[in-house]
Amino acid sequence: MRSFIAVGATVAATLTGFVMADTVMIEGNYYSTPVQAIAYHGIPGVGAYDKVTSMQSNTQCTKESKGYSGSLAPLDEELSAHFRGPLKLKQFAYYTLSSKKRSPRATLQNRRHGHQHFHEHNKEIRDIQELEEEKRAVGDIVTVTMDGKVQQWTNAYAGAGPATPAPVAPSVDEPKADEPKENKPSAVKPPSSAAAVDAGKGDWARQAYYNAADGTAEGLTFLTATQRYSESTPKVPTDKYTAVGSKTPQVLDDCLIEDDLELVIMSDKPCEGDDCGVLGPNYSGQNEMFTGPNPSQNGWQAYHGFAGANKVFLAEFSMPLSGKTNATHPDLVAPDMSAFWFLNSEIDRTVQYGPCSCWPACGELDVFEILNSGNTRATTYLHMAPYGGSPHYFNRPTDGTVKVAVIFHNDIVHIQVLDDSTNFDAVVSGSTVSGWLKQECAIINPTGDVAH
Repeated sequence: MRSFIAVGATVAATLTGFVMADTVMIEGNYYSTPVQAIAYHGIPGVGAYDKVTSMQSNTQCTKESKGYSGSLAPLDEELSAHFRGPLKLKQFAYYTLSSKKRSPRATLQNRRHGHQHFHEHNKEIRDIQELEEEKRAVGDIVTVTMDGKVQQWTNAYAGAGPATPAPVAPSVDEPKADEPKENKPSAVKPPSSAAAVDAGKGDWARQAYYNAADGTAEGLTFLTATQRYSESTPKVPTDKYTAVGSKTPQVLDDCLIEDDLELVIMSDKPCEGDDCGVLGPNYSGQNEMFTGPNPSQNGWQAYHGFAGANKVFLAEFSMPLSGKTNATHPDLVAPDMSAFWFLNSEIDRTVQYGPCSCWPACGELDVFEILNSGNTRATTYLHMAPYGGSPHYFNRPTDGTVKVAVIFHNDIVHIQVLDDSTNFDAVVSGSTVSGWLKQECAIINPTGDVAH
């Protein structure tokens, strides 16, 4: 999500060779047609990144090469979810694949809480159980140089069909359509156990859930990012974050996350000892996001992210237009540039973007990112080695909410816009997820052996 302050933008591309007739450029970024689904195929799952092994400050540290291998690695490691305003988050859920009948809460603490917010093709229909079959692709070959790297995809997208609803286990009530609450801290909710749910083999069990309408927050923790993309250590903007420094977890209110502000969601499992690896000294700068004191670090409490090679995230959110720009609000870094993305949790616990970070090699997935103020096209991009993106985009949900599934499964990362009737149930059947994976989508085959 460093795109808008790096040299060029995340999907800034120079097209060479065949150029799609429907491609347009907006402020240095190429856009083609809107889609309902985009999938990343061909992630090798083998490589290495520089892991921070000690930190003296946000700019002084030591690193060692860490090799990884496995399905979707390093995205199989712990991830954190990030949302940047203007954005209203209505629901969020995290699921893991069940191999047998079991309690889905076994790997996370049985806690109920939260913390008030403030933070790249070809056409193909494929069943997840038929991933070994040869890919089907038709149409013209598009050659594109993206950030100095030549990439190709087949111009064969013909529009997306509707996603399959998820009528499975007992339904969770949809959020109420009332006005959001005033942007202020919610009442602290005491820890409580989430109900255990048994999921059959091949089904997906919910491990964490948030519902803005009724204040439900189970298996997750809301955090704030205060560094605001600077590698220095500024003062906490207390005029914009009404709950920074809360010593007890709080639940995110049903409210608008304002421009430039970033909400981070981690699991509810605190880091203990060295089980999270290196933590930034005193959690200064970016790491002031943590909610509570950690005596051993003399700073704020750090949390684990959401782990696993097979995992599904569901999110319901809107990205309303604010009309703000750098001209009208020079104090903002990303005015009217909503975003939803995932980071390797090690990035959060050291420095998000700076010399003492494993970024980008350890992984970032941009799901819905607005690249310039007021744009209504949301892009996706994969930062790691290999990396890649697409000129295809998702329509920005400006007037109402959108429900989105991000599926990490069988060497594929699939982003799917869901039907409005989809419920974030305690159990999502394997056939439902397979149905989402069958939907027509734009395919991205990441390239390059250098992280970007």
